Amino acid sequence: TTLVWILAFSYERANEHAGLLCLHTLFVREHNRLCRELMQEHPDWTDEQLYQRARKIVGALLQVITYKEWLPALGVILPEYQGYDESINPNILNVFATVASRFGHSIVNEQFVRLEENGESSVYGSIHLREVFFRPLVIKDEGGIDPFLRGMATQKQQQLDMKMVGSLRNFLFGPPGSRGLDLIAINILRSRETGIPD
Repeated sequence: TTLVWILAFSYERANEHAGLLCLHTLFVREHNRLCRELMQEHPDWTDEQLYQRARKIVGALLQVITYKEWLPALGVILPEYQGYDESINPNILNVFATVASRFGHSIVNEQFVRLEENGESSVYGSIHLREVFFRPLVIKDEGGIDPFLRGMATQKQQQLDMKMVGSLRNFLFGPPGSRGLDLIAINILRSRETGIPD
């Protein structure tokens, strides 16, 4: 039952909102593209070998994006890797997992701008975050992932602060047109449940 729950949660998590779904889809497509390329280069490899090599390459791409682009854009500059050091504890601190890593909630935009290839607004226009919680068919029925990805590439994130947009405060995970959960309240409760000090 644990595996069933994990798979169900993973499916739901990928569909949480349009931005996440578009990025998940993009990297799955890249994985599949790499598998096709690797199959041409290594026709004797098994499906498992192809899958694992492509998975390793996509993982490396995500790490490069995270450490060379995203973190520096946030002002986090890490020193160059000096090699494995067995004296370093690799565990994540509870305060980081519970609180600090949630800073990204404040940079989420209220709406997704969707753009055509020429940079003009999509025929479908922008769409509010609250309208795309667990609604993957919006993407399928309204132009695919490309307009969303173009918009996300050009749209500035919200200010990194203690504020969250209304969709995250009032409509999180709620069906379209109705109320939902409050992410700030969830974050506070998560901290209390794990014993994080004020």
